Amino acid sequence: MDAADPIPTPPPRLTEAEVHALAESALSSRMTVSRMTGSRVTGSRVTGLSPLAGSVGNQNFRLDGPGGPWAIKLGPAAEVAAEAWATGAVGAAGVAVPRIVADGALPERRRFLITAWLDGRPIRAGDRAALHRTGRTLRVLHGLGGPGYGPVDVVPDGSARGRRDGWAEALADLLAGLSDLVRHGLLTAGEADRVRHAVADHGGLTGYSGPGVLLHGDLKPAHLFVAGDALAAIIDWGDPWIGDPRWDLARLSMAGAGIFRPVLAGYGLDLDAELGRTLALYRAIWRVGSLHYELMASGDWFDAYRRPLLAWAAGGSG
Repeated sequence: MDAADPIPTPPPRLTEAEVHALAESALSSRMTVSRMTGSRVTGSRVTGLSPLAGSVGNQNFRLDGPGGPWAIKLGPAAEVAAEAWATGAVGAAGVAVPRIVADGALPERRRFLITAWLDGRPIRAGDRAALHRTGRTLRVLHGLGGPGYGPVDVVPDGSARGRRDGWAEALADLLAGLSDLVRHGLLTAGEADRVRHAVADHGGLTGYSGPGVLLHGDLKPAHLFVAGDALAAIIDWGDPWIGDPRWDLARLSMAGAGIFRPVLAGYGLDLDAELGRTLALYRAIWRVGSLHYELMASGDWFDAYRRPLLAWAAGGSG
């Protein structure tokens, strides 16, 4: 590897003591009251802090205290700003989402977001009613539109748009990451070429020209919260996109038929051959993007993305 092309360095991290102090200050400060809700928590003490699993680029904790519990996420400023915007927009449309309590800026282009804690658990294949409700809820979500296509960027006035003018351009941005994956040894040049050729063979399926709709961007069972036997909320809006609604369906299809089929029925679609090919293509492109993100954030969770990607490029369903 060229010395001028080092492996990306890990993102900056706060210690637990620093997160504790930040959260207690934020929960007590008028300066960090969420613009989305106008809610305010005053005099709130944080008596406990517990690490939570999350993306390699973020830090996530449960906060306990007299006014809590809450959840706090710390991550790249652009991503956390997009999450706050998407959570507010989706909540205003009647979709159940975590309530934003506070948000604010951090040094080194980082940001934090505090939300009310949600009791419940991730959805499972046996949750038939909640899975059907998820499909109907996605229909509501995909009724929300916006300008542009691709990842959501939030500008200082609080408005947001997709980063690109066309859907194919947004997907091409993800595929451009193949060069970095080869340069850093995660794929061989031959493997990357096979992925490119397989995408080209399905090229007509990337030409979505319909209106861009708001997308969750990372729909999986862990982000679909169930309380009792009902869908309680869709959580973790850190990857919102605007574009083809089938992008969300493709991501959720990775959870397997037991999860996906009931959701698709609730959504009102049949899994015909063309939809199946489109979903497989989108899964492959999504995995390229996820491999690249993992690399850039100095993660190491590569095989779960790489193996099905290469299987699809070799002619499998992916």
